[in-house]
Amino acid sequence: MKTSLLPLAVIVLFAIAPALAQPLTCPAIAPSSWGLANARLESVRVLSYPAGEQIDDSGPLPIMAPGQEREHGGTLLQIWRMNTDAPKYIYKFDCLFTGTDRFLRIEASTVKRCTATSRQADKSFSFHCK
Repeated sequence: MKTSLLPLAVIVLFAIAPALAQPLTCPAIAPSSWGLANARLESVRVLSYPAGEQIDDSGPLPIMAPGQEREHGGTLLQIWRMNTDAPKYIYKFDCLFTGTDRFLRIEASTVKRCTATSRQADKSFSFHCK
């Protein structure tokens, strides 16, 4: 009797695919197409709202607070658990830059966790999701 390993390979691929996916990040500086020299990443807004609804950027935004937050040695670490209510809720994040009201909105429908790190000593900020 001849058996195929293809079904097993497909199951394994689906199981490890999230681990192989590239993390989503906010760029350290604003897109060059914005024409803003030295506009660096300053903060983020993590958004979560019911599927089917639209975001009105001129009104209150559905900002999601971090689930965990801790400070140690001048570094603030914030963690968001993402897509716990998907597909009933949509998850996105806005990258905010110094010197502008413009933002870069990124779909975060495939990530499970986002982390922001803010260092007081060098005023650096980073944000990534896996």
